[in-house]
Amino acid sequence: EGMMDPDIRIRTAKPSDRDAVVELVHALNRCEAPLTRDRRVDRAAAEDYYRALMARIANQQGRLLLAEVEGRVIASLALVLQDDHLFVRDDLRRHGLVTDLY
Repeated sequence: EGMMDPDIRIRTAKPSDRDAVVELVHALNRCEAPLTRDRRVDRAAAEDYYRALMARIANQQGRLLLAEVEGRVIASLALVLQDDHLFVRDDLRRHGLVTDLY
């Protein structure tokens, strides 16, 4: 009998999720440190990253999404808006596409 897929719930992070997100970052740093050789693996580094991440999310109209199983946070994904170059093909200009994108 194979493993059943767990019920994964995706939701927006709340301030009370701070410790769970910091622990995810801490685990990621420990995992990637041997590969990148540039990661601090102390918990303070994860806390610093979390503070910077939350500031970036606040400044760029972002959101931090969490995946959880049975109430346990198992993954996170930060989404932020970033201004970038905009291009619309010549034959499609004047149709309000830029307005639709923004």
